Amino acid sequence: MPGRARRKLTRRDLPARFLIYALVLGLFAVAVPVIGKLAMAKESDLKFVAGSVLQAPRWHRETEGGPIIIVPVETDDGPDDLDEQDLSHSREIMNLRPGDRITARVMSFGGDHNIWELKRDGVTIQSYQDTYLYQAAMNERGVTAALAAGLISLIFLMVALGLRMYFGAWRDSTGSVPPDAADSVQRP
Repeated sequence: MPGRARRKLTRRDLPARFLIYALVLGLFAVAVPVIGKLAMAKESDLKFVAGSVLQAPRWHRETEGGPIIIVPVETDDGPDDLDEQDLSHSREIMNLRPGDRITARVMSFGGDHNIWELKRDGVTIQSYQDTYLYQAAMNERGVTAALAAGLISLIFLMVALGLRMYFGAWRDSTGSVPPDAADSVQRP
């Protein structure tokens, strides 16, 4: 807001600050394993895609989870991009050329078509088992990070509660009263 000065943080604001940090880290600790579980696909959940490669596969590096390979494919339903996060088969995937006939089993997740199995002319480039093992390893790392975030969240919550007991309030309320309002109060 224009004209409104931002109040400086004080020691008495620490309980609320630590409580906010604890809640954010706690949300992260819960969300990461849930998202990992949703990213796992059973073989029966996968969609079959067949078509021909439109362009050479390309790297897309501006993603949260690291670089991915995008394979533009022309299917019966029209053009589509298939995404690959497991880079252990990147050499074979990058060797795909326009016109190559491929079949894939993919999982739609967040608007993307993640490759779980890929074949060129009937020859398997990437199997479901390889992708399953890769995704399980990624989920294991996510669970480890979530456990660490949960532990730090509990520590921040304990610190917030301790500071709340010490200061007697979640935050300093004296800064919310404008200085000119304090003099306008009539005293008896």
